[in-house]
Amino acid sequence: MSDDKRHTRHPVRLAGLCIKWLPKDFRRHSAVIAQYQQFFDSHQGEAVYRQVRVLNASDKQLLLALPSPALVNYLRLHGAQLQQEIQQLFGASPSLKLVVRPFGGIERTATKLQPPAHVSRSVSARVRKSADGIEDESLRQALIALAQSITDDDR
Repeated sequence: MSDDKRHTRHPVRLAGLCIKWLPKDFRRHSAVIAQYQQFFDSHQGEAVYRQVRVLNASDKQLLLALPSPALVNYLRLHGAQLQQEIQQLFGASPSLKLVVRPFGGIERTATKLQPPAHVSRSVSARVRKSADGIEDESLRQALIALAQSITDDDR
């Protein structure tokens, strides 16, 4: 009998083969991560909390991923408030470690390019006129460049 036939006669579930290599407290650890993830997914506050992905959780540290550096900075700014909520809800006070990890797969929504907005000459003229009152030369030049880029001349 060949090796191919021997392996197909008695299929073994892959999970059964891999379970012996997992740490003993794997199920408990996974449940703790799921509880933290549930907390962030159902958070009633800012929408940024619902974009958090819990990567790892221990008594000492909570590893959280967000899809952009701006969101990481926002959460760092509100870290004390978040730690207080975690302390009240879970009775633990792990330190927060925040990392940027763009999410892939089905969580990521494809962004479609929008056609340029229709802007009339009067809007462009108002932007250019408002630039005249700006003292900061670089900001004034940026507004003038914006006014020139949004005109309807080429459309």
